[in-house]
Amino acid sequence: MSPVKVLVVEDESIVALDIQHRLRAMGYAVVGLALTGPEALDLVERTNPDLVLMDIRLKGPISGIETAEQLRARRDLPVIYLTAYTDQATLDRARISEPFGYVVKPFEDRELSITIEIALYRHKVEQQLRENQAALEAYQDELEQRVAERTAELTRVNDALRLEIAARERAQAERAAAQEERRRLAQDIHDSVTQSIFSMIFTTQTARQNIDTRDGQAAETLREIEDMARQALKDLRLLLYQLRSPLLEYEGLVSALRYRLDAVEARAGIKTKLVAPAEIELSGEAEEDAYRIAIEALNNSLKHARATEVTVELRPEGNTLTMSVTDNGVGFDESSMMYSGGLGLAGMQERAARLGGSVIVRSARGAGTSVILRINCYDEQPDAVTLGAEE
Repeated sequence: MSPVKVLVVEDESIVALDIQHRLRAMGYAVVGLALTGPEALDLVERTNPDLVLMDIRLKGPISGIETAEQLRARRDLPVIYLTAYTDQATLDRARISEPFGYVVKPFEDRELSITIEIALYRHKVEQQLRENQAALEAYQDELEQRVAERTAELTRVNDALRLEIAARERAQAERAAAQEERRRLAQDIHDSVTQSIFSMIFTTQTARQNIDTRDGQAAETLREIEDMARQALKDLRLLLYQLRSPLLEYEGLVSALRYRLDAVEARAGIKTKLVAPAEIELSGEAEEDAYRIAIEALNNSLKHARATEVTVELRPEGNTLTMSVTDNGVGFDESSMMYSGGLGLAGMQERAARLGGSVIVRSARGAGTSVILRINCYDEQPDAVTLGAEE
């Protein structure tokens, strides 16, 4: 370990040499002897001492106290005053320059050594405190910067969230307005067109009853008109159902199918039956596709089958759900592949394939039609109770 380097500033040469000799005997390295303040300032720059022993009263243009003040302004260097003066005025003036200690002449070697070691330790502690303070301030600045950046980020996210909420509210309001318009249009159609078709059917029936029984061609024509009017009424009820809000999103698959059967098939004079558990839990995609397949099958039955009865059954078995839509209509030849012009079946098969399932159509002329969906993404409710509803 290198010895501590000490600069001695003393205007009495004999005293300076004595201090140098005593310091070296105590193990310190004396890097220079200065007789004046300017000489001391120069030696500090050239020798870079660890500590300065400074006589308070120096000969020359500046005193020891003034020299110490200039050193403090230039360098982080501990200064110990050497003085033979202990009057209060001198001590008060020296205190302003914040020295690291005082040694009153004459002094003992042990006294000087203790003062030097205390000054060096104090200087080291203060230096460490300054470094810690600087590190703390740097960390605080970094923390404040991070807080500012995070605050700015949160502000951006908050602004984006507000915009998204506003957009959702606008979209919700638009959907509500559109739904209200659909309800109004459905009500208008129900009040006007539906009544007109009812009147047409009633008028046709009355005409057929009053026509001359010998005029078979006219009676057949009136019957065809009545049949077309009844089919138009079914199509109109389907349109009214499509205009109204489906319950799938809010009530689930079972409730949505029950509403459909009540709103369309039952009002068209078709006897309906729904056999299903109280609740069925499916993924959103599976529920949507199963519902659309059932609606497609019901639409085809309503338009083409001339059925008087239709049954929808949902049957969970382990992780598999089987759904069937069965009517007692005219049916068709399976080999002809003409179910709903072929387009309805293709759409149902595509939806089933997305779910990893399948759609099977069973039909025969005069024996009705069954559309059967099987999917493997069903999550069964252990406490579900199977119930049926017949209209």
